[in-house]
Formats: sequence, C-alpha cells, structure tokens
Amino acid sequence: MFYSQDHPAVFSALVGLIVLVMTAVGLSLLVDRRFQFSSGSRQMEKDFAADALVLETLRDRHDRHTRTLESQTGRETQASYGEWMEKTEELEKATADLSVLSAELAAEIASLEEEFREYRAEYRRTTWAAAEGEILGNLRLRGGKEYRDAKIKRVSTVGLEILHADGLARIQGPDLDRALQDRFQWDAEERHLALARERENRSLVTRAESSGTAPTAKPARQPAPVHADLGSLRFRVRAWRAKVDVLSAQTAEADSNASLGGRISVPGSLETWQARAGRLRNELERAGMELSVARSRLSAVAPGDPMLVDD
Repeated sequence: MFYSQDHPAVFSALVGLIVLVMTAVGLSLLVDRRFQFSSGSRQMEKDFAADALVLETLRDRHDRHTRTLESQTGRETQASYGEWMEKTEELEKATADLSVLSAELAAEIASLEEEFREYRAEYRRTTWAAAEGEILGNLRLRGGKEYRDAKIKRVSTVGLEILHADGLARIQGPDLDRALQDRFQWDAEERHLALARERENRSLVTRAESSGTAPTAKPARQPAPVHADLGSLRFRVRAWRAKVDVLSAQTAEADSNASLGGRISVPGSLETWQARAGRLRNELERAGMELSVARSRLSAVAPGDPMLVDD
C-alpha cells in the first residue's frame, strides 16, 4: 500500500501534478468559453448588421411606394375633379336651357288658356242666345222628374229657364243630362255665385219686408222721404258697406295674384286672375254707388247718424 508517510516526496509530486492538470483543464475551459462568447458576439453583430440592412431596404421600398401612391392619387384626384367640374357645367347649362323652355311653355300655355277662355265665352254667348225658344219636348231630369212640352225660355249661369205644360221652371245645370251640360258649358263657380247673390237679395228683401220698409218702385237714386223708417235706412247702409268690404278684399287678392301670375287661371276655373280682377272691380264700383245712394237717403233723414261716419 502506498502511504504518504512512506514516500512524502513522491506524494507531494503527485499532488502537484494533479493540481497542475486541474488548473490546465480549468484554464482550457475558460479559454474555450471566452472563445465561444467572442465568436457568438461577432455572429450577433453580423446578424444585427444584416437585419439593419434589410430594415433599411424595406424602408426605402416603403418610401418609394408611398411617393408613387401619392403621385398617382394626386393625378386621379385632379382628373376626377376635372370630370366633375365638366359635368357640373353641363348640368348648369341644361338647367338654364330647361328654365328658358319652361318659361316659354308657361307663356304658351297661358296664351292658349286665354284663347280658349275667349273662345268658350263667345261659344257660350252664341249658343245660349240661339237656344232661346228651342222646343225640347218632354224633358226628363237626372233625378227622374219630367216636364212635358218643355221649351227653353232662357239660358242663364244657373241653368235653364223653361216653359212647360204646367207653367214655368228653372232647372240647374247639374240636374240636366250630360249632353245638355256639355252643350251649354255651365260653370259651377258662376252658378254658386249667382245663387249666393240671389239668396243675399232675398234676405235683404225679407228683412226689409219684416220691418215694413220694402223697396218701392221709385227710381233707385231718388232720395228717401223724410218719414222713411230710420232702421231700414241704416240697415241698407250697413249691408252695402259689408258688400263693399268683401269685394274690396276679393279685388285686392285678385290684383295680387294677377300681378304675380299674369294670365294664370284661377284654380278650379277657366277665368284668369286678370279677368277676375276686372270683373270684381266692376262689381265693387256698382256696390260703391249703391252705398252712396243708401248713405244719401240716410243723410236726408238723420244727417248726424253714426252710420254716416266712415270706418
């Protein structure tokens, strides 16, 4: 057996040899690790440099494509803007042409309507006059009623006034058959206005009769006698004043529409606003004259009456 106390020199040599070997191995491992670390660092640096180059290349490509896209987009936008401007100018020109055409058509339509209105008025005048005395025979109405041996006495805005076997009758246009309505061309608005005037006149006469002051056969402009009933005279002034107010408002409306629409017809009627304004002015003038007569009659009886004071 080998012991250190027997061979101290040899044992020390062996220990030293072992220490040297271990030191050499450690140094070798340390050098190898440092070499590996150095090699890894250089490789990483190479990889970083390669990645930086790739990144720079990608940036260059991105910038180049961005500039190309912006250039193409700008050209396309300018082209689109130019096309839209051309289309806008074309539409504006077409709109102006349509406006001119519309104005020409409106003027032509107004002229045709005026010509038709004049033609219709002349047709009605001659047809109505020629129908007087015409024998109709047995005239059956749309409601079933029948007049025997009917003969036209007169054609009015309301309808027919006839003589028949049992006396006289007035038949409104809508009660007659379609052939007679087409022939005489009655107007619903004219008929309503005529009937309204008749009702108004009957109301005035009825109220005057109820007060015992019915109009006599004296001339319309003859001053009322001093003993005339004051209430009746005041009533006539009030009635004609109301009529003047209504006609004034209607005339103002017709004048306003005539100034705006020229010869445009009144809705629901072939009468133009201009024609209606003229007709209403005539009616207003007549109503004003009647109001003056009524005021003078009242003034002869009661000069200081409040009804003589203008509103």
